[in-house]
Amino acid sequence: MTLEELEVNPLLLAADGRWIAVDGKGRIGRSTATLPKRPLGKVKNLLEPKSAAVLGASASAMNPGRIILRNLKVSEGIRYGHLWAVHPKEEAIDGIPCVKTVADLPEKVDVAVISIPAEGARDAIRALAATGKAESIILIPGGFAETGKLGLEEEIVEAVRSSRSRPDEGPVLLGGNCLGIVSKHQYNTFFLPQYKLPFHDAPGDRLVAVSQSGAYLVSLTSNLDGIIFPKASISYGNQMDLTVSDFLEAYLSDDSVQVIACYVEGFKPLDGARFVDLARRLRARGKRVLAFKAGKTALGAEAAQSHTASLAGDYAVAEALMEGAGVIVARSLNMLEDYTKAFTMLYDRLPRGNRLAVLSNAGFECSTVLDKLYGLVPARLSEETKARLASCLPGIAHADNPVDATPMATTRQFVAAAEAMLADDGVDALLVSPIPVTPALDNLSPDLAGGTHQENIHSPGSLPSELLALFRKTGKPIAVSVDSGRLYDDFVQVLQRGGIPVWRKIDRASRALSALATL
Repeated sequence: MTLEELEVNPLLLAADGRWIAVDGKGRIGRSTATLPKRPLGKVKNLLEPKSAAVLGASASAMNPGRIILRNLKVSEGIRYGHLWAVHPKEEAIDGIPCVKTVADLPEKVDVAVISIPAEGARDAIRALAATGKAESIILIPGGFAETGKLGLEEEIVEAVRSSRSRPDEGPVLLGGNCLGIVSKHQYNTFFLPQYKLPFHDAPGDRLVAVSQSGAYLVSLTSNLDGIIFPKASISYGNQMDLTVSDFLEAYLSDDSVQVIACYVEGFKPLDGARFVDLARRLRARGKRVLAFKAGKTALGAEAAQSHTASLAGDYAVAEALMEGAGVIVARSLNMLEDYTKAFTMLYDRLPRGNRLAVLSNAGFECSTVLDKLYGLVPARLSEETKARLASCLPGIAHADNPVDATPMATTRQFVAAAEAMLADDGVDALLVSPIPVTPALDNLSPDLAGGTHQENIHSPGSLPSELLALFRKTGKPIAVSVDSGRLYDDFVQVLQRGGIPVWRKIDRASRALSALATL
């Protein structure tokens, strides 16, 4: 649907400077515009390739193309003997056979990765589109519309679209100005050495991260390393062909994917409406779409235009439409990361309601968190639960929600209080926030030199071990806040690698839990 006509008359100027519409009329029509036809079935070739070619790998230097070639060489998804480099002079690079031109590739590859500067990239895409030697293309470099070279980008787009009239419908194109894809246990086209950006195996198959900015995707990946390894991390850049909505559609029927986290700078014409429609359909299937939309201000929109040639559009309109479709909109990058962690790690134990129980050993947190519940409400504990708390906590503790166990509470007492609160039918979620500096809690790595302390976070009876055991027994969501310095990083890591999400401030933890309670 499109707005064909809008008339507002009269307008009144309010005392506070706002213009207020007193009367108006509008006319809605049905849009005749359509999206260009694309063979979206080939997105599967892009996400799960079995064969590949790299254009732009240097034989003499460690350039981005060569890093990509090396990453593909060790990829699990690319079959042995089905990886080539296209190079006019070399016979092989790093043991990978070379062909002189695209036309010399011995077979059609699932994906061709282009890491050649802009003008050369155009010629390479023309050759791939004309010969039909690739089902999909990843265009890594920038230097197109985002730098003012509209004509060069249009030539690439035209080359791809002209191939669509063939029986094979030509390739799909991801990019340009992107990092490409890391597809878990499949392949990696990020041109970053793994000693700078490691991918340690971790749960996370229910998550797909889709980002217009490759740098943001790198930051998210690095922050979540060892905790969450997404099923796919997709950097899509300038959207010359494939758009953010195409990946929502690709995972619409994939039951293994439950969470799609999106960083969006702008939508292509008509693609915003498609994004909203697909988000609504995904939500109807029980999936969650999380989104951060850049360009809230005029300066932000201008920056998006120069970054990925994206027209940011009106932020308030985009936000309202997305929220109306069930998208969980993050208003900051911290929120997007927090929501991504919460939904990925706790998706199989979403709260039944919004009743939150809080357990801390610090009075300031019990007071502060009540001001930052973000739509959650304090759970009303039963008299039975209060009696259990009074019996297991120190006499000076506050045995009602929020529970201040005091720094005197031992690991055993603290965990017993958490267990009592989780057993209460009036509690939908539990936020645990032990300030770890008290010597009553066992939350330090072992002192290998000896003589300082006897704590060991890896042993039975330690605070992380006991919290993880409790987590595995309950079906309710548990989040932890650890508001202390780097001495307690190991404590945080043990909890998160065991499946409990941790934040370093209690208000960030409560905000993330509030998103889980979104119906």
